[in-house]
Amino acid sequence: MVLLVGRGEHLAVAWVLFAIIFLCTLAQSWVQRRWDHYEAEEGER
Repeated sequence: MVLLVGRGEHLAVAWVLFAIIFLCTLAQSWVQRRWDHYEAEEGER
């Protein structure tokens, strides 16, 4: 897909992509807190 846009629009697209990735990262961090974590035994590290 080729975007034929001007410089200002490229910057806007970059900010939108940054925001999407940032929000996905925050969501993943929030969901990760609900996961179960188990301690490894001595021989499993």
